[in-house]
Amino acid sequence: MTYSENNASQKYRFSYPGAFRQCVSDFSHHVHHGVSGVNIIKEFVTQRFNQRIDFMAEYLALNSELGILIGEQNLLRGLAENMLKEDDIAGVQITDHLGRSLVSVDKEMSGPFETVDKKVYLSETEESAAWISQLAGSREADLIGRVNVTYSIQGINNLASRMKSRFVVIALVLNGLACLIFTWCPVHWCRR
Repeated sequence: MTYSENNASQKYRFSYPGAFRQCVSDFSHHVHHGVSGVNIIKEFVTQRFNQRIDFMAEYLALNSELGILIGEQNLLRGLAENMLKEDDIAGVQITDHLGRSLVSVDKEMSGPFETVDKKVYLSETEESAAWISQLAGSREADLIGRVNVTYSIQGINNLASRMKSRFVVIALVLNGLACLIFTWCPVHWCRR
């Protein structure tokens, strides 16, 4: 064997420590990018979840107008209890324009919690809009109450934790499989 042939065989010689370092490097790289991706997905899902709760609170505020105006607590209680049937909703409070509680319902739920506050305004007709805007000059004159919706973000946090742990397990299995293939195949091919 000449010097150049010996040098070429050394160049392509398999090294277990080198393969191990490469596997560890690949694994950490994959986990880092995967966790970053999971965090992006979590932000998107959390944003959509918060938008959904905000929409439901706005819808409740619109539907509460009549009950607040005529002081119909049974109607307001029915609206609040329907909202409370949603999985992540922990509490609903409807108050008048002075902040007095008209209806308050809640259920036991684990936190952490966030709250959405929506103002309930008097619907405007063309005639009422003109004289109200002359008197007050702002939309606050139309304020007849508020709707406070408290919701748990525990479910969304649990979902993100499950996504991260599943990703790490999948990355570990796939990286282990890749390490097995890349350590077995070169050894098998080098023996030929």
